[in-house]
Amino acid sequence: MATSHNICITIVTFSPQMGHICEVLEIAFESSISDVMPICGSNKTWTYTGNGLRLGKQEHMASMAKELMMRMMLGVMDVKKKMMLLNDDDPRNVKKCLHDGTRAVWLNPMDPSRFLDDIILLE
Repeated sequence: MATSHNICITIVTFSPQMGHICEVLEIAFESSISDVMPICGSNKTWTYTGNGLRLGKQEHMASMAKELMMRMMLGVMDVKKKMMLLNDDDPRNVKKCLHDGTRAVWLNPMDPSRFLDDIILLE
């Protein structure tokens, strides 16, 4: 649904299972979508050189914002914190994100059915 409304999706994860994540994305999305969906993992093959917060997933998200702007085919010219939304199952990452001024929604693993309702409440 998000991609049909020109919303860019990126994956930021601390998971060491990047191969499995890529496989799931290829199965879940048509190749044209998964090809333009940047992924930033904890494998540390990337480096964040900005001056933003380095707690939680903030540096991952900043790195993905830069990546989106570099992919000309997406037409993303600027990404600001208020334009981003972290969806995370770790409430600590959500708190750090909110404290830094970026929107975030907790995906409660015990009640995932509330997730979409919580996103809708942001508007």
